[in-house]
Amino acid sequence: MAKLLGVVTFRAFNRRPIQGWAYAGFFFDFVLAMGAHMAVNDGEFSGALVALILLFASSFNRPEA
Repeated sequence: MAKLLGVVTFRAFNRRPIQGWAYAGFFFDFVLAMGAHMAVNDGEFSGALVALILLFASSFNRPEA
């Protein structure tokens, strides 16, 4: 549910502080997911790593408000 609200925040609101909180939420979610996969050593952390890279790319390409 929180991820869906984050996506809605990216699309609906054009205010940088609100989008910043959404980016922070996704950042912590992806970092913690990657850390959890690395902690159990299941080798499945690549999806979280790709999501983290895409998040960084999108944060640098967001339009100015």
